[in-house]
Amino acid sequence: MGGGTTLDAQALRRRLIGTRHGSDDGPVLLVLSALHGNEPSGVNASLRVLNSLDRRHTPCRGRLVMLLGNVSAFDARARFIDEDLNRIWLPERVAAHERGDTHPDTVENNEMRELLAAIRACAGSDGGRYLLDLHTTSAPSPPFIALAGDNRARRVADRVGAIEVRGICEFLPGMMVNFASSFGWTALAFEAGSHRDSSSEDTHEALIWHALETAGIIDRAAVPAFVRARERELRRPEHIEPAVQVIHHHPIDPDDRFRMRLGYRNFQPVKRGEVLADDRNGPIESPHDGRVFMPLYQPDGRDGFFIVRDLYANAREDAA
Repeated sequence: MGGGTTLDAQALRRRLIGTRHGSDDGPVLLVLSALHGNEPSGVNASLRVLNSLDRRHTPCRGRLVMLLGNVSAFDARARFIDEDLNRIWLPERVAAHERGDTHPDTVENNEMRELLAAIRACAGSDGGRYLLDLHTTSAPSPPFIALAGDNRARRVADRVGAIEVRGICEFLPGMMVNFASSFGWTALAFEAGSHRDSSSEDTHEALIWHALETAGIIDRAAVPAFVRARERELRRPEHIEPAVQVIHHHPIDPDDRFRMRLGYRNFQPVKRGEVLADDRNGPIESPHDGRVFMPLYQPDGRDGFFIVRDLYANAREDAA
């Protein structure tokens, strides 16, 4: 990443949740929370980890940096103000910031400029760079991970044991993990559960601890016993395959008057022709057999739902 943006001290203070330093040449773990401002779980989990590290005097190698993603939306308790901050990390937008071009004049574009500078400031280590982008969902959901095809990130996902969602980055090219992966970060987006589920914070906290260990910032023995005891919270349900593939995306506009029909859970099986939602044109049917993924149950958002299929189950069927 070239020049073009800098992060002043005031901007850093308002964005920084906390940081811990060990050796300068060690790995870097950047934990990003509230890229959607109505998802505070990652922020609270980050504070819990920082407090535990201090209370236990845990030695660290490298650097741990924890940042707020969309500060303006977080203060307003809104998903975003002008545009979705997890949909604008496109090469042309990044290049514009690198040239010093601040168009368009939106709140999220300014948030993006500051985040670019913060990520650049964290990227100096040769000991490995890991980025966790922490989220929750509007529908009830087991934990899942999305990544941009990086094999190192896939190894982290396999170790955690949560459901891996493949292909979503192709449908949503402006996601943070796409950008971070393209600049050499081992990047994962982690959805811990629903906004309203009190266990989402526990699940986010467990993932941060495991990422600290996997990155080599702390030893396995430094992972608190209560976190190791709830590792099962990160694991996928037995009825869902380890990985699923996105096969359909239903984007929406505000004028569509989209309404998801009530009662759908993330990864719930659906049949082709099943009515999933309604908009101004009438009922919306699933175009495939599969599982409904990320059904929208909040007023803001441009993704009505996705359809995914169990990846390995499909491979076994094809082989038969």
